[in-house]
Amino acid sequence: MPRVNADHQRRQRERIIVAAEGCFVDSGFHTASMDEIVSRAGMSSSTVYSYFPGGKRELIRAVCTNRLEPVYDEVEEYANREDPPSLSQIFKEVFGRFWNTHRGSEPEDVRRSAVYSARLAINAWSEVNRDEELRQDMASRHDSFRGMIVKLVKRWQSNGQVDPRLDPDDVVTAIVGMYFGIIVDYVIMKDLSSLEAVTALERILRPRG
Repeated sequence: MPRVNADHQRRQRERIIVAAEGCFVDSGFHTASMDEIVSRAGMSSSTVYSYFPGGKRELIRAVCTNRLEPVYDEVEEYANREDPPSLSQIFKEVFGRFWNTHRGSEPEDVRRSAVYSARLAINAWSEVNRDEELRQDMASRHDSFRGMIVKLVKRWQSNGQVDPRLDPDDVVTAIVGMYFGIIVDYVIMKDLSSLEAVTALERILRPRG
């Protein structure tokens, strides 16, 4: 049946992406080999290449897209609400999505997933210097991501959560800088407490008087 076949193909593709992601986190994008990915996926080489004929380069892009799309989709959903959650609430939800965790996860599970995801992010950022097509794709997504946050900031300004005198683009620069900074801080310090700095940023952005 076509539906079963489509589901099977989706599962197989996801299985390969998960295997590749694990190899990239363990060894880095360039050290990891296709043989390692094939072995980790538990498939034949011909099967893996039938899904990803571009080999490792195509898998790198697929892994990046697979991680970024859920984050962007969630931010877009918030941006389309008339009364979106607060900045700190969205940060926690978005990082939960990025770390690939969920509400109620045990602290050690969150820590382990955060280590994994942060290492993957750092590898992805270094890869954009080598792969112009990947850089252009990520730049386009990042531009769209900023646009969603501009929309959120304007909603917060109209709802009284952010000072309306502030330039939305400047606020977005601060928010995005903090988002990436938290990832870098975690890679270096292995401490998620920097997420609490978001509440300080909220206080700074609130209307005065």
